Amino acid sequence: HLAREGAEDATNSMAERDAELSGLLRHQQSTQAELERVSDEKRALEARVRELTETGGDVHRQRDTAEAQLRATEKTLADAREMIRSLEIRCSHHREEAGKAIAGIDAVRSEVRELQGQVMERDNELLSANSMLTEARSRLRHAEASAKALR
Repeated sequence: HLAREGAEDATNSMAERDAELSGLLRHQQSTQAELERVSDEKRALEARVRELTETGGDVHRQRDTAEAQLRATEKTLADAREMIRSLEIRCSHHREEAGKAIAGIDAVRSEVRELQGQVMERDNELLSANSMLTEARSRLRHAEASAKALR
């Protein structure tokens, strides 16, 4: 009887251990699955970190390139402004020179009009003198003809 009880206890004890081992095995398997899931997440996060690091580097390089382009554009703009100022100064000098030239041309035109007026006066005087000369010649011929007739 004692042997049977000892065998039953041993059997019960083995069954309990089997159940306990099964539970531990299930727990180990679920822990292994959880470990694999966490490892996959870790690998995904590491890949994302690498991607962000690379992208961040690209963004920094793009920012540096954009800043360099901005500096070059600002330099070009400053050069253009300086060139415009220089051209404005040159244009101002040319305007002054053009103003002086126009004033000179106006003075010459005025002199030409004055000289044209004098030439017209001389022409009128010449026409008048020519007319007097023609009349004097006519009177001279008439006087010569009268003098011949008297002789």
